[in-house]
Amino acid sequence: MALEALYMISTSTTKISILLFYRRLTDGTISRGFMIIVYAAITFVALYFVIFFIILFLSCRPIYAFWQQVDITWEIQNKYHCINEEADLVAAAIVSVIQDFIACGLPTILFWKLRIPKRQKIALGAIFGVGFLYVCSKRVPESLTDNFHAVFVSAAYCV
Repeated sequence: MALEALYMISTSTTKISILLFYRRLTDGTISRGFMIIVYAAITFVALYFVIFFIILFLSCRPIYAFWQQVDITWEIQNKYHCINEEADLVAAAIVSVIQDFIACGLPTILFWKLRIPKRQKIALGAIFGVGFLYVCSKRVPESLTDNFHAVFVSAAYCV
């Protein structure tokens, strides 16, 4: 649970930081519609964090059952109810991947409106394409892993 919470905190704050950078970078220079999209994306990330963070900590009733359910004697002697943790983590990961696509896609709107030579636009597009490549090659398969909890555990051992 702590690992999932730290993962959500770190990814959400990173995405909000990037989106705030877009806001600061384009303040007064780009259309109002772009700013609304940036604010909507920030709200989307913040709501994602709040909702899934609450669900994470309230997934078992009573709350301490989350840790106690691995103790077989405690599990036999007590009644508790926990939601399907893997389904919750997969849902959170899918939403997170959608947010990654949004965060990677917003700059493409910016660089197509820049008044720079076509060659530089292509080079800039290639740089932003690396972000899409990361999302497609790393984050999407990670989110669709059958045993999603193993992804968090293996990440913890790597650190």
